Amino acid sequence: MPFGKTRYSLRPIPAAFLSGALSAYVDIFVDEGKKKSIVVPLEVEVTTHVLVAKQEINRYQPISVQMLSQEEQTFTSLRRVPLQLPEVAGSRSKTRISQGEYLLKKDVELTPKVLIGSEVPITVQLKGVVVRATGKVLTDGHVGERVKVVNQASKKTLVGVVTESGEVAVSP
Repeated sequence: MPFGKTRYSLRPIPAAFLSGALSAYVDIFVDEGKKKSIVVPLEVEVTTHVLVAKQEINRYQPISVQMLSQEEQTFTSLRRVPLQLPEVAGSRSKTRISQGEYLLKKDVELTPKVLIGSEVPITVQLKGVVVRATGKVLTDGHVGERVKVVNQASKKTLVGVVTESGEVAVSP
């Protein structure tokens, strides 16, 4: 080892590699000049709480806490982040989840404010007059998104924006 003021620096490990066989890179500096880099092989295990499906959860099915159990598991090759309990509120599954399977963030999404096939109020504002009707939603939509809706009375297809109250506001 050379003489002088020695400092070691560990390079960041990409977040995608949460566990398993990893390589850590250590840079060695002597008198602030980089002298050498070494590779340190690591075997990393992660023990964490995960949410496990107590029952089969179908695609697009709303997820409730009652459908899940929380278990501690140790992973030797974890590449995706498991879902945590606070992230379940207001979510639905994006794919079919089998009983006993643990949930990942990629498996769920926020439930849209309006859902395909649901009946919603449609509002149109013309020169200070608000016209209301009922429509059937043709596309899922979150607040602020544009969706297609069929006016139940006229059978016309309209495009409007989903509001916080779950209405579809249509521009004239």
